[in-house]
Amino acid sequence: MALTILSTYVPAVANGPGNTFQANISTPNSSNDVLAKIDHQITATQQLSGSYFETSGFQWVDSGSSPLPYSRLQYSWRQQNLNLSETWSKSSSTVNQAWFVYSRAFGSRVTYPQTSLQDLGSTYQIQGAPNLPNIVVTGGRKGPRRHGHKKHVQPGNGVAAQLL
Repeated sequence: MALTILSTYVPAVANGPGNTFQANISTPNSSNDVLAKIDHQITATQQLSGSYFETSGFQWVDSGSSPLPYSRLQYSWRQQNLNLSETWSKSSSTVNQAWFVYSRAFGSRVTYPQTSLQDLGSTYQIQGAPNLPNIVVTGGRKGPRRHGHKKHVQPGNGVAAQLL
């Protein structure tokens, strides 16, 4: 199984300067926010207020700490809030106020590709949604170098992959 992971997800040849593997990985995200508010004086002693807020969007991120662009997560969300208030000044010493509040939140995380260890030949029984294991590649020097959005892994003699 380790050989399958190495041959499928770890680049065999360096494509960057200094015998490194280099990849440009975009992390797109999009979000939309809406806020609406209204205040209305019904009578001299009654006021009505309301507000609505919504935020929604998605974001793609790299999975785990591996510098190899082999697994990504897509986060998506939507939240809604509604607030209504009615205020009645019954007298100079008595105020009545009523509130209605509604809140709804939804979020999800999906791993791509949806591949598990079983898909790669393991007999280990997974629980939950399938996703790839986190791998770390070492060899040639210590750890990955990061420059902006480019990620570098320097292969060398004795390159090894470790499943986490």
